[in-house]
Amino acid sequence: MPFNITFAQTSKTLDKSGKRPAWVNGSENNFIIISGIGNTVEEAKNECIKGIRDNIINSIAVNVRSKTEINIVQQNGKSDEKLKFSVTSQAANIPFLNGISLSKAKDYYWEKVIDKKSKAVRFGYNIKYPFSNAELQGLIDEFQKQDEETSQKIKYLLKASDTVTVIESYGSIIAQLKLIQNSLIDDRKEKIEAGLINILANLQSVNFTPILNMPGRYVVKISNKQKVLKTYQRPEFKSNCGKITQVNFLDSAIQIIYTPDLCKYTDNPKGTLIFNLGQEKLSHDFNIDVNANKVELNIDGDILIKKSIESDDKITSANIEIPLYSKYTYPFVIRRVEMKFENLNPIVIDDLKIENKNKGVNILKINTQSSLIKSTTSSQNKSFPYFLVNIYYKNLNTGEENISTLSNIRFSTDW
Repeated sequence: MPFNITFAQTSKTLDKSGKRPAWVNGSENNFIIISGIGNTVEEAKNECIKGIRDNIINSIAVNVRSKTEINIVQQNGKSDEKLKFSVTSQAANIPFLNGISLSKAKDYYWEKVIDKKSKAVRFGYNIKYPFSNAELQGLIDEFQKQDEETSQKIKYLLKASDTVTVIESYGSIIAQLKLIQNSLIDDRKEKIEAGLINILANLQSVNFTPILNMPGRYVVKISNKQKVLKTYQRPEFKSNCGKITQVNFLDSAIQIIYTPDLCKYTDNPKGTLIFNLGQEKLSHDFNIDVNANKVELNIDGDILIKKSIESDDKITSANIEIPLYSKYTYPFVIRRVEMKFENLNPIVIDDLKIENKNKGVNILKINTQSSLIKSTTSSQNKSFPYFLVNIYYKNLNTGEENISTLSNIRFSTDW
């Protein structure tokens, strides 16, 4: 608030710095004459510093507007006041303004007055601050340089958004563009808006491809438009049954280690990864499979044994069909099958390489060259044609070798 000496009609001067100079409330070339008023001397001084800054910023804004070749008033309905605000906002960031100090003042004058009615004491401070036309032109040049740098930065950020390789970069680019956008009203504002729409669309199209999903461990690849994206941020992990314990950043994926103990007792166990990108968030949901990579086998129905080569009392070659039931979808390879009759030599088929990755019943077809005596192995000669079956297999996801032992399996022969 400028200090006006006309207050003297209702105020009484209690103290002053000396004889009032002629420049007070006046103007001089190459100087800024400014006044401030406050309840203390410091308040009045601060008002002066603010007034000097505002005066310089306004001078820059006026000169820039006067040299603008575009009729802002008519373009897109934007008013001259909006242009003034835009230029003023940008000019306020010029480093020169941070160096304004009363120690640089050419002269000063202050008064301490008291209002005759309210008895309120106020201080008025007047400053004569050097500021030449050459300095103004220098600041205008600095502003225009800064403005050009802003345009170049916009181009750089928009181009960088198409080559992002780390998802955190999306958040940084968006934040920088929005900060620049808030200080502009010209066509660059609309250009940034279009760019932000494109960036946000790219962000929403980020793909999460599971590589491994097993209880306690989840590995996922992050990509966009067939381009792998890295991250160095520990994501927020939300789950209805697990708690995150470790994050490992791999070359082309991220690995989440979590406690899965409660998931087996939870309906629809799930997990969510949330990446905070400043004002934006990127999230990925996944199901927690408590039976991941588990292989559980059974036999659903009779095992059929059909002769292919025979003699009078023996079968020397036979085709066997086993209705093998796999409870889960995880892949495995059958290595060996043993079928043990009671008190007889077993049927053994070794060196098998039969791969399975389907859930449910799959007919396992194998051939045996074992010599089978017709009278003792025929199902028709037995009241209860059952035997024990051992299936040797390798879990392809874990590499583990296992045996499924299935007893009381019914079989049927065609002899």
